[in-house]
Amino acid sequence: MDAAAAECSAVDEKWAYLREDFYRIAGYARGGFTVNPDNMLTRIQGYTSCYNICCGGGNTVMRLYCRVQTMIEEYQREAARTLFETGSESRTRTGVELLFILGDHWRNHRVLTKWCEKFFSHLDKLICCWPFNDSVRNMLLKCFASAQYGRVKPSFIEAMLAEIDKDRNGAVANCGAVKVGTEMLVELGLGERGKEETKLYREDFQDAFLEATRAYYRRACAEVLQQEGGRWRFLEWAEQRLAQEARRAAQCLHPSTAEPLQKVLDEVILKPHFPELLMDEDCGFEALLVASKAEDQRRMLTLCKRINGVTKMADVLCELISKQGASLNAAFCKGEDDLVTYVEAVMELHGRFKGMVSTRFEQCPAFVEALKMGFEAFVNVTYSRELKGDKKVRSSFAEVLPTFCDTILKNEKIKADQFAAKLDSIMGIYSFISDKQLFEEVYRRQLSKRLLITKTDSDHEKEILARLKVTMGSAYVSKMTGMINDLQQSMELQASFLEDCRTKQIVLGLDLSVQVLRQGCWPSYKVEAMNLPAVLSAAYERFRQFYCRKHPERLLKLVHSLGTL
Repeated sequence: MDAAAAECSAVDEKWAYLREDFYRIAGYARGGFTVNPDNMLTRIQGYTSCYNICCGGGNTVMRLYCRVQTMIEEYQREAARTLFETGSESRTRTGVELLFILGDHWRNHRVLTKWCEKFFSHLDKLICCWPFNDSVRNMLLKCFASAQYGRVKPSFIEAMLAEIDKDRNGAVANCGAVKVGTEMLVELGLGERGKEETKLYREDFQDAFLEATRAYYRRACAEVLQQEGGRWRFLEWAEQRLAQEARRAAQCLHPSTAEPLQKVLDEVILKPHFPELLMDEDCGFEALLVASKAEDQRRMLTLCKRINGVTKMADVLCELISKQGASLNAAFCKGEDDLVTYVEAVMELHGRFKGMVSTRFEQCPAFVEALKMGFEAFVNVTYSRELKGDKKVRSSFAEVLPTFCDTILKNEKIKADQFAAKLDSIMGIYSFISDKQLFEEVYRRQLSKRLLITKTDSDHEKEILARLKVTMGSAYVSKMTGMINDLQQSMELQASFLEDCRTKQIVLGLDLSVQVLRQGCWPSYKVEAMNLPAVLSAAYERFRQFYCRKHPERLLKLVHSLGTL
């Protein structure tokens, strides 16, 4: 007997044990046998036979490998009969019945694979050292793919898609069977040498699934929009459907499907219909802003983020703010609103839209910019205001806002919390004014009158200046801060002057109160010649002499237009 015949004889002698024990293991797998193979295989004679054959090395191992492959193929073909036969009939099973049966076969296959990897472990170690040979695990996968899955692939994929459609339509669907099918397709792809993990899954199922999804939602969108009130309900419907698809994908499909599924849904549900819905007169974004429908605004923003439509939403917000602001300007110019009513209406408009941007739109940069541009569009307009007697005066918000500040600062009854709220609103509007230098000039002129002529709360004045300093810097408020400091120093100077008069026993003949103002801080005032009464002239001269002794380098001028008798 030559060497080749001897090798064949050695394999034949032990093959009967191998085959018998393999089918015994296959029976364990079909019965859901879960005992650890490590505890059982030492009692199975075929395991020892496999080891003995592998010890022969060379051609003996290859002959054993070929026989094992043939045996597994025969077993898989035999197992596949239940996919086509039911009782005395011979037909291909379809629908959920096919999913259940092939799913059971797949679970049995996984158990069988676990046992075979142990049973043929010696063969596996040797055969994998040779190029172009599959491991026992991959051999089992390929045999299952060709003998079972390959024969029913079209019906199986169709059944999976049908179950998904049932779930979409609200019918009872077996998502668990779809999940098992998904796992099977991914794992079968691992047996394809040189292919990535999800190629089989993607080519056999995912592409068909995405196309079916595209067709389904084209029909569904058309049906929803054709219904009465469909435009109002579309965004809510879209949000619910997108959430359902995300949930279904997470539960039943491979993670790699999530991104292409989202792209398909965005292309079919959102992109074709969003521009029209955004500008719709009844249910568009402007209508939602006017009606202050918070939930619908949030929903539209969430959906728009998926298709990069936030900028278009922000443009609508900007246009609406500009339009409503222009309406307020027109009412003020016609004399329909007084100055206080006008400014408070602008502040209410700002508070309302700022609240939307902060809460509902999550401080999205596009909406923050839209808020800024919308207010700048009407706040910086120079307009002609109608006065009594058909007179008109040109003005701007940079002049109106300081006048409003003057009004509230003169109000002695305003409470601290009310003032703080108004100050926040004032500073919010102030940030949109482009001519801030004009605001400073008007505000400084009115501040001088409040400090010198009327009563004002110095704490409130300082609080406004502190906010302006934070916004514009110390140089912007230096003159106004100097004005307040001048009054404080004047009080100290006044006390010092009266003390000097008492020390020198000088009688002024009247109650004299002098305020010394630095020319560089205060607005310019016209100085006119005036003949003062003798007693007032004498008192002023004594104060001038007192001041020049303290500050000989300074020149003191009397601005009587700002004084009172």
